[in-house]
Amino acid sequence: MKDGATKSFVQAYNAQAAVDGTAQVIVAAAVTQEANDKQQLVPLLTQVEANCGARPRRPRGMRGTSARRR
Repeated sequence: MKDGATKSFVQAYNAQAAVDGTAQVIVAAAVTQEANDKQQLVPLLTQVEANCGARPRRPRGMRGTSARRR
């Protein structure tokens, strides 16, 4: 993936996980080589629906370290 600041190539991965807030278990996960994770929430919610039979009532995105940097 390309580093946004230096524009150089960095061998890295961007991981996403959806967790059931009550049971505290991972219900969906994905790994991409996309530098930006803005487009990853909707596919992850679709995976949650396929795995659990319903979409989350209150999805909360961007709870990881990248959200804290902003």
